[in-house]
Amino acid sequence: MKIRLLIPIAFTLIFVINTIPYSSAEKINLNDDSSKVDILSNMLPGDIILIRQPRYVGTFLGLTYWTHTYIYIGNNQLIDSNGPNGVSYSTVDDFRDYPDYNNYVILRVKENPDLTGVFAFLEDKIGYPYDYSSIFFPKKEINASKGEFGYGYTCTELIWAAYMGGAKINLDNNNRGWITPWELYNSKHLEVIYTQHPDDVHLNWLEIIFNFITSR
Repeated sequence: MKIRLLIPIAFTLIFVINTIPYSSAEKINLNDDSSKVDILSNMLPGDIILIRQPRYVGTFLGLTYWTHTYIYIGNNQLIDSNGPNGVSYSTVDDFRDYPDYNNYVILRVKENPDLTGVFAFLEDKIGYPYDYSSIFFPKKEINASKGEFGYGYTCTELIWAAYMGGAKINLDNNNRGWITPWELYNSKHLEVIYTQHPDDVHLNWLEIIFNFITSR
């Protein structure tokens, strides 16, 4: 039981470190990558995008690989939950033109679900705040079968909640209270559609520790 107390400490450490910008001389723009195919040509509504941001110290120190999560709802629009804006809309162009992402992966739910409920869930949550409290108090399993998830979402919690509440698909393999971008990447319900730099994707040391703790 004591070992589980390490989880909120680890997540607090990740959060604090990841909010410190890393000044890199190399700013990689997805539009400057000659190997990049057009993002929209690979995506369907309901697809999930995981992003790697090398400018954050957390990434630089090898704490985590994927750092943020979006869901594509069609018509060039994305929804995500982020610290400054909470649950909000953005566009594929906003994501594509942002200079501090150097890898991304597109994931798709294998079951080909009806997305009506998923999108209704997401749009109902526009304006909800980012869920800083889940760093300390995991709550995503509370009344999950009813789609009741409390107020506020992390980026991955939002995507998990939308598919659980809107389509009854649990994207979390271990169902232990937190869900990280790496867990989405390895979800048995998701398949990889496209990765910008597939050879670069790797599990980092803190994610190995987290996976070990949550599997106990």
